[in-house]
Amino acid sequence: MKKKIWYPLSFLNPFVMLVFFYSSLFLKGGSLYIVPLFSFVLVPLIDRVVGEDKGNFSDSDYSLLEKNLFYEGLPWCLFIGILAALYLGIWVFCRGTFSIFETIGLVFSLGLVTGGLGINLAHELGHKKGKMAQGAAQILLAHVFYGQFFIEHNKGHHKNVSTPNDPASSRYNESFYSFFPRTLIGTFKSAYSLGFYDFKNKVFWKNHTSFLTLVSLIIACFFCFFGGLKGLLGFLSQSFLAILLLEIINYVEHYGLERKKNPSGRYEKVRPYHSWNSDYIFSNGLLLNLQRHSDHHAYADRPYQNLRTHDGVPQLPWGYPTMMILALFPRLWRRFVHPLLES
Repeated sequence: MKKKIWYPLSFLNPFVMLVFFYSSLFLKGGSLYIVPLFSFVLVPLIDRVVGEDKGNFSDSDYSLLEKNLFYEGLPWCLFIGILAALYLGIWVFCRGTFSIFETIGLVFSLGLVTGGLGINLAHELGHKKGKMAQGAAQILLAHVFYGQFFIEHNKGHHKNVSTPNDPASSRYNESFYSFFPRTLIGTFKSAYSLGFYDFKNKVFWKNHTSFLTLVSLIIACFFCFFGGLKGLLGFLSQSFLAILLLEIINYVEHYGLERKKNPSGRYEKVRPYHSWNSDYIFSNGLLLNLQRHSDHHAYADRPYQNLRTHDGVPQLPWGYPTMMILALFPRLWRRFVHPLLES
């Protein structure tokens, strides 16, 4: 492992974001915007300075990586840090006095922590085979009112990606503002239909999606009971922002990429060219290699540290954080992405 000495260090980037969040809670004022500025200004700048990594390790090195306790333990430390940030953030918000300016900064920062880091971590843990990891994934998702992601993503998205049957795949020329309501409704409907424990006897309370929604409601009641209206609004606001951030990433990941339908009526097998990728080192570390998305769809149970880059896959001009901003401006998005699709 002599090459890429920086590799394990890159996965400490989420903790940098957590430190910024914890610090801003007590400094207050303009510091509450440190996390958004870090995510959407500093990260793209660092990406440009540090650059990309187009290489892979050897198979023997990947075997060592998979057994390395550092990579195994890191998600659990992150799990604790994210949940602690949520509860501490809402506690400070309920106990303190915040101006409108500070409130917006706090909620936006919290949404980035629970969405940008939390849902992404839930995605990683949800693909692991152990019940403990999958349980942790569902706990994180229940804390942003989006438990249905666990069911739909694993049972629906990976099967139907880049086809009209997938609510999480954005279509060519579809703006994010059209995609967002479609994916919200489609994801819940798909998760509910896939979530029955007993498909012969489809009863509402015997549905995994119903159960996770109930857990989210209980968590919302908890924040309301101990924090009053401020606690409830804080929880709901960060949940909405976390979901919004997730769906912007979903929009970016498969935009305009379609699997062909075979004469048999079935869609072709998922290929590396059905996902958008980015090999920028810093943002990949921050997102636990999420930007190596083609390899994730080819090997869904492959741990984050073992995801590879592929030649000839669709590559974005910037990392996901920058592309998320562009996705909010349809004309700019089409200007930069459509020429890449055509080529």
